[in-house]
Amino acid sequence: MKKFLITLAILFVLGVASIIALVAYLSRDIPELDLSDLAVTQSVKPENTAYAFFMSASDALYLPINSNIVEDYINDEPVNLRLIAEVISKNEKTIELINRGIECESCITPEIVKFDDSYSYLKSWKKISRVLVAKAKSQRLLGDYKDATDTCITLIKFGNLIQKDAGSILDYLVGVSTIGLTLEQIRDLACIDTPREELVRLSKAIEGIDSSATGLIRAFKYECKIMNREVDDIRDGKSDELEEIPLFLQKHIPRFFLQPNRTKLITASLYRTHIKNATLHYTDMNLDCFEDIYPNNGNVILAMIKPNSLGKMLVYILMPPLDKVITLKCRLASDIIAMRLIVNMWIYKKDNGAFPKSLQDLVPQYIDAVPTDPFDGKPFRYKPDKGIIYSVGIDCIDSGGSTVKLPEYERKSGKPNPWHLEDAVYEIEKKQDEVTTPSVQEGRRET
Repeated sequence: MKKFLITLAILFVLGVASIIALVAYLSRDIPELDLSDLAVTQSVKPENTAYAFFMSASDALYLPINSNIVEDYINDEPVNLRLIAEVISKNEKTIELINRGIECESCITPEIVKFDDSYSYLKSWKKISRVLVAKAKSQRLLGDYKDATDTCITLIKFGNLIQKDAGSILDYLVGVSTIGLTLEQIRDLACIDTPREELVRLSKAIEGIDSSATGLIRAFKYECKIMNREVDDIRDGKSDELEEIPLFLQKHIPRFFLQPNRTKLITASLYRTHIKNATLHYTDMNLDCFEDIYPNNGNVILAMIKPNSLGKMLVYILMPPLDKVITLKCRLASDIIAMRLIVNMWIYKKDNGAFPKSLQDLVPQYIDAVPTDPFDGKPFRYKPDKGIIYSVGIDCIDSGGSTVKLPEYERKSGKPNPWHLEDAVYEIEKKQDEVTTPSVQEGRRET
């Protein structure tokens, strides 16, 4: 009996020792990583770029008490036109500063250190872009096509500077939003009696938009740096993310649950994958890489008892939805291609009396080559009989230019959106009353 108890005790000690050894082994972190490929070089100070002008424009920005009036006007809601004219007039200084800023080659913003740092400047820039869009629309409705063209070109340069030098994903999104709204105004200009020389200027301006994903890749690298800094702060007990946890636990997180370098490796791998995705057609992208963090089919309990579970959870919580941003990048590229084609089709019509029979007819006098669809990599589609051009969209299936709404958008109302359809369809012509009639109810007009 005594020997049995001794044997049992030895086995117990060995078992405990083995568990401790296993936990110690599994708690080992990997060596420091080489992240030089994710570094961003910034040789120019923000005050020496367009940033200084744009910030001065933000300081000079005027908005009425009901600031939604500008957004309503852009969205074709009935508004008081006198108030719109007043907003535009009182922002002459703001617009002048924007015009000075867009002459710069870059717009470098101050580096963001943490995710909860202030992005207040972006809110002002977004409002400024809306004022400029309202100005372009007002000029178009008044028949001032040259001035409307000038304003659209200003907007394109403004949005392009923001997105191509993005210091964060939010920077990129504001730039993309500005460009998207501008392209809608350009489309309306193309569909009316805008002089040929103005259409040529608009085509060149669209061609100048950086759609190579330079800004998005830059934003990814910056955000990877912020993520890694957050991991270091959590390791050192300095992160705001742990403020609800007792101080003792903040500074003594077991290495079994948090291995900083392994966590950084996960983060770096995800960003590297999406940086590569940003250079590919949508159909060739790897958009399922995020699921590798929790391969246990959503079994959170099983995931939490594995090494570096806290590190994986941090990545899961803090990582922005990169796949959605990548999709937005492809949509922007498609919108840019579509608007340049539409503008050049109208130039072709002015020269030849009719729209081209194929996109190849535009080559080489109007465009260098037929562009490819950012989603499937095949030539952009054109249906002359329907008067449309289109992208196959996110499903990468050619539905022949179908305008059937996707199930998730069937009940959604508002302005037509090509991305709510089975194919992303762009009409070459629009009804004249859709692009020339002021959005105002006579009963609300003030004298």
